[in-house]
Amino acid sequence: MSESLYAAIGGQKAVDAVVRDFYQMVLYDEQLRDYFDETDMESLRSHQTEFLRMVMGGPADYSGKDMREAHTNLDISQADFIVLVDYLEKALTQNGVSETQTAEILSAVASYEDDVLDR
Repeated sequence: MSESLYAAIGGQKAVDAVVRDFYQMVLYDEQLRDYFDETDMESLRSHQTEFLRMVMGGPADYSGKDMREAHTNLDISQADFIVLVDYLEKALTQNGVSETQTAEILSAVASYEDDVLDR
């Protein structure tokens, strides 16, 4: 049996670092920060951590709303989604995730694009 992406990148410690760095970039971006004005960031970080663990084949205990429901009233644009994915890629790379592993993770995340964009 092959090792999950979650285990291969370093497990919970790595995912926590990626989520921390991702939101650090996102919250400093003028294009994106308004999406998070009234957001409980601790809860959001927790859900993002659970989501990434799930898409990487780690412990699948995602307790958040489904992607469409969670994003339905946010009116996220395609351009904003691309910027978010770029930040995720940077956060993964900064935390030592290989190019191949990053591509696999981004592919899994991209499979939720229509739900996030509510289309």
